[in-house]
Amino acid sequence: MKKLTISSAILILAVFVMSCNKQADLVTRPVTGTTVTTTAPDTTTIISDWFSLSVDQVSDDMGGVYLQGMKPFYNQAAYNKSSHVELAYVSMPGQQAAVISHLPMNLELSQGTSDHIFGFSFWMDNAGFFLGIQNLNDATIAADPSIIQDFKYRYIIIPRQVYYSLGIDWDNYDEVAQALHL
Repeated sequence: MKKLTISSAILILAVFVMSCNKQADLVTRPVTGTTVTTTAPDTTTIISDWFSLSVDQVSDDMGGVYLQGMKPFYNQAAYNKSSHVELAYVSMPGQQAAVISHLPMNLELSQGTSDHIFGFSFWMDNAGFFLGIQNLNDATIAADPSIIQDFKYRYIIIPRQVYYSLGIDWDNYDEVAQALHL
């Protein structure tokens, strides 16, 4: 009987101690004189200058060829990819003025005796800005780099909150330039 009473007493004591620990986890009270700090939202905005990009022809394992170019980040500010939006634009020489388009885009280019539609896409990582140009009609024919040698590119990285709060057409570069004071 003594063993049962001691065992019961230890069990009751253990339950009491455990319940006290759980209550301490549930209730937290600041001590007088302490301050609570919160991390400010990441408001980093990064806007590149317009830049030229040289491209190289790259072959894939399935016989396709495409063009790829890269602009390294030398002094790139750090930003949180999950709380920012990455945008890119291309400025193409036009008859009267440059035509600026939002990337990704498709563009019809005359090459030889036929026209081809090329897909322009971009991505960014810690190393830099990357551009890919792929023939959407025939993956075995890459764009002629001389056709796009005068194109200029710009990337914009802004907080997602700003992106949604401005309420502009991000495909319209004039609106983007006005909203961001470019």
